[in-house]
Amino acid sequence: MTHSNDLSSFLCILLPGGIIFIGVGLWQFFDPQSALMAGRRWQYRDPDAIDFSDEAVGCSKIAGILISLLGFAMIVGGIVFVIHP
Repeated sequence: MTHSNDLSSFLCILLPGGIIFIGVGLWQFFDPQSALMAGRRWQYRDPDAIDFSDEAVGCSKIAGILISLLGFAMIVGGIVFVIHP
């Protein structure tokens, strides 16, 4: 694989994917109530009245950190792979 293909793979897959993972992880960490309700609001008659347990919010925050770290690893791994093929 040539260096040009490595760079295009990084720019097309790893960089946007890493940015999306970091964004979703930060959203889940800083607003876990909203992240937990995403895609489920239609299931409740009054979705604003739903309050999640402290354990669910804590797990959501931990998952947010892990997702952000995965996104960061995708970006850094892609940079290292492009620099040192």
